Amino acid sequence: MTLLCAVSMLGFVSCVDSEDSVGHNGGGGAGVGVDTLRTSLLIYMMAENNLNSYAARDMEEISDVAASVPADCGLFVFVDDVMLPRLLRYYNNNGLAECDTLYAFEEDFCSSDINNMAVVCDILLERFNMCELNLIMWSHGDGWLLDKSRKSVARAIGHDNCENSAWGGSMSKGSIEMKELAGLIDSLPVDVKLLMYDACLMQCIESVYELRNSVDYILTSPAEIPGEGAPYDKIIPLFFADVLDVEDVMMEYYNYHKLKTGVLLSVVDCQWVDDFADATMPYIAKYFSGDVAFDYEKIFSYIDGGFFYGSYSYPDFFDMNGVMMNCLSDEEYKEWRAAFDKMVPYSCCTARWMSVYSYYTTGHDYYYTDTKQYGGVSMYLPREEAVYGGLNEDFRTTGWYERVGWTR
Repeated sequence: MTLLCAVSMLGFVSCVDSEDSVGHNGGGGAGVGVDTLRTSLLIYMMAENNLNSYAARDMEEISDVAASVPADCGLFVFVDDVMLPRLLRYYNNNGLAECDTLYAFEEDFCSSDINNMAVVCDILLERFNMCELNLIMWSHGDGWLLDKSRKSVARAIGHDNCENSAWGGSMSKGSIEMKELAGLIDSLPVDVKLLMYDACLMQCIESVYELRNSVDYILTSPAEIPGEGAPYDKIIPLFFADVLDVEDVMMEYYNYHKLKTGVLLSVVDCQWVDDFADATMPYIAKYFSGDVAFDYEKIFSYIDGGFFYGSYSYPDFFDMNGVMMNCLSDEEYKEWRAAFDKMVPYSCCTARWMSVYSYYTTGHDYYYTDTKQYGGVSMYLPREEAVYGGLNEDFRTTGWYERVGWTR
C-alpha cells in the first residue's frame, strides 16, 4: 500500500473551502430541492495518532464514491489528523464528486473528547435536517477499558495525542467513554440507526450494554481490525440504499479482508440486549462466584494478555459464547444461545487475523480463531491475580456489572 501525505489527501476531489475558517455554512442545506435528507452518514475520524496515513487512504476511498451519493442523502466526514480539524461534506455535483469544507477549525483540539464531538454534531445538525443518521467512529479502540497503569487514560474509543502529529499511537490525551457517547447520541434531534466502530476491540458486552437504548445496531469487531480498516468505497453506497442492510455492510468489510489480513466482525441488534442480560444473569452467580473453580485457559480469547502484565495490564478479552459453551450444561447453553443469537444476528470470522499483540507475545503475526467457540462478542472475567486489581475496580463501574449481578 502506498501511504499518501495527509497534506495531499483532499486533492482527489474538488474541495471548496468555506470563505470563513469558523462558523461559515459552506454549502449548508439539504441539497437542491431537498429540505430534509432521507438518511445521512457521519464518519468521525480521530486520526491524530499513528493511524494518520490510513486516514488519508480512507479519504481517497470516500472521494471515489462521492459521486454516487443520492441527492436526498448526506455524506459527512469529520477528520482530525496532522492538519487542523475540519468537517467536510461529499456529494454528487452533476456526476462529479465534490467536497465542501462545512467548517474549518482555526485551532487544534482533542477530537476524542466527548464535548468536542458534541460541538461537531451541533455544527452539522444546525445546517442539515435529516430523518436518520448513521455514525462511524474511526480511531484506536480499547473496548471498555480504563487502565490507570498506562501513561494516559485510554478508554473505549478514540486516541488523540493533541500534538497535531502522527506521533504516539497509544498516548492519547483523552478518549470517549461509552456512557458519554450514549449520552451524546441520546441528546441528538435525530435517531442513529447504525453505529459502526472502525476500531479494535469494540464489540464487547460492556460497551454494547451502554449503547443499547441509543442506537439500533452496532457493527464492529471483538478483536483487532486490519490497519486498512473498512473498505469505504465498497460500504458507503450501502448506507444510502432504500433500506439499510447491516449484514451487507458487514459482509463487504469481511470479504475485502478475508484473503488478506483476516478480520472478525459481528452485528448486535440492540433491541435484544436487555433480554440477553436477563438470560445471562442466572449463570453469573452460579458459575463465576469465588467458590467455583474456573479454567481460563480453555476459553477462546481475543488478546493474550501475558505480554501486558505489569506495564499495561491488559486482560484477556474472552469470547462470550466460548465462556458459556465451556461452563453451562447442554440444556442451559441451548437456552442461553437462543438469546445470544437474537442479540447477535450476524457474525463472520476468518480462520486467523493479524495481531500486533500476537507478534509481541508469540513472535507470530496472527492469532487463530477457535471457530467452534467464536460468537463475535467479548466479555471481561474478573480474576484474583493482583495485576487485575485495578481492572476489576474499573469493571465495577460498568452498567453491565450491575445489570447481570456481578455485585453478588
